[in-house]
Amino acid sequence: MIVKYAAIFLVLSCIIWLLNDVYWIIQSISEGWYKPIGLIFSILMLSVPVALIALSITLIIEKGKN
Repeated sequence: MIVKYAAIFLVLSCIIWLLNDVYWIIQSISEGWYKPIGLIFSILMLSVPVALIALSITLIIEKGKN
């Protein structure tokens, strides 16, 4: 049961992380702070919270079957 709660917490925190990163990317683009290579790296870094969300959802589903 603890793994399920930890996975739910991870999903919620990754969603906040993802929203925060998207906000700063949009803010930086609108203000003109980013150079193209920095923008590419920032967009690639969005894959980390997305992967953690996928992992957490998989854990929640697997623990729900047991």
